[in-house]
Amino acid sequence: MSLKKTLLFLIAVLLFSTCKKVDPPVQKTQTTEPTITLSGEWVLRSGMMYFTNSENGQKIKYSHFGGGRTTSSLRYDAILYNIEKLIQDTTTWSFYPSKVAGSYGVFVLNNDSLHSYGLNITTDFWSIIENPTATSATMQMGGSARPFSASITDYTNKIGVFHIQNGTCSIGGYNYEYFSELTMQKIKEW
Repeated sequence: MSLKKTLLFLIAVLLFSTCKKVDPPVQKTQTTEPTITLSGEWVLRSGMMYFTNSENGQKIKYSHFGGGRTTSSLRYDAILYNIEKLIQDTTTWSFYPSKVAGSYGVFVLNNDSLHSYGLNITTDFWSIIENPTATSATMQMGGSARPFSASITDYTNKIGVFHIQNGTCSIGGYNYEYFSELTMQKIKEW
């Protein structure tokens, strides 16, 4: 072997013998959290009403269905509109968000699609509103809206908590602010 070939051979041996074997990087599989969308039908399972005394900050919690009751109201004083009537394990809310940005979706209470409401969903704001085609004679909430928010608390059983119906009332001569927190279960997807 010539000197030149021997040197090349030794350099090659040195290079390959000092290199570590490098395994290709492990592909990390991306796990995705289960998703539950608003679209679909939800049934009311339980609910709480939270009060804050406007003068002294005292907080009170009230169960919509405590003491064996199965009916309640989103409004403290009385039920003025159908959307405020709550029946445990019976009241359903169905959401059909718009697929077109800037337009209204549909909210259906208790499967009554003949008397549907509007649904306004933006990035930061969700609200059940009067049906956009309603007239003063066909309004179902007196021209008002019901802003709400929701969060999923149990992905396996499709349980969500909806915060709705902020209001004010007077109890025992004190002014209170209140809202309801409704626990609902998704029973239909679309």
